[in-house]
Amino acid sequence: MKIKQFLFKYSLEFLVIVLGISLSVSLEKRNAKEYQKNLKNQSLNRIKKNLEVDMVDLKYNYEAHTMASESIKWISENNTNLLAFPKEEVGLHVSNAITIGTIFVDNQEEYRALQNSGLIELIELEDVVMALQNKYIYHEFYKKIEEETLNQTKELRDYLYANTMLVNEETNYLGYLSGRVFT
Repeated sequence: MKIKQFLFKYSLEFLVIVLGISLSVSLEKRNAKEYQKNLKNQSLNRIKKNLEVDMVDLKYNYEAHTMASESIKWISENNTNLLAFPKEEVGLHVSNAITIGTIFVDNQEEYRALQNSGLIELIELEDVVMALQNKYIYHEFYKKIEEETLNQTKELRDYLYANTMLVNEETNYLGYLSGRVFT
């Protein structure tokens, strides 16, 4: 009888210890997963804020490049009779075509941290993961285009300085100088 009591008592204690350890491990796993989920959500919120800033920057870049493109088109269409137009108008278009250029700078730090930590795997929506990856994959391509554009405008700056004169330092709504006159 004592052996049965002894076995029952120690079996019960063993069971309590095993259940306690199992519960502790389970809670620890749950807490670790919750912590990772919180980190992932913090990163995604920061990326969202970065994207909001990028959208403002993108709108500015679009407007600037549209203005430059329109001036390039105007010069191309009127290149044979530029002297027939007011010098201020020609100077403005030449200046816009050559000097307006932007560089898109996006913040990749948060995405890289999310990617390198492995937390990107916790994102449940595959479309979100693919959209993030595609956005940052194309970044290098955009940088190459920007570099080439800036290199080409360097060659044209000599033409700008030889054929226009800055008569005032007025700027347009985007902040670019608009006070050049064709000489």
